[in-house]
Amino acid sequence: MKNGLIVYPGGGTADGIDGAHVLLAPPFTYSASHVDELLNKLGRTLNGVSYE
Repeated sequence: MKNGLIVYPGGGTADGIDGAHVLLAPPFTYSASHVDELLNKLGRTLNGVSYE
């Protein structure tokens, strides 16, 4: 939310156990510029995550 994006993590999409996804909110009807903005925000968010 700090980057202007709400992301819901999820798992088990491949077979009920394995597989991960994110749900981006709010639902959208977007233009190309909106998709660019969304991807930029998601990229900034993922780059700020610490993986251990």
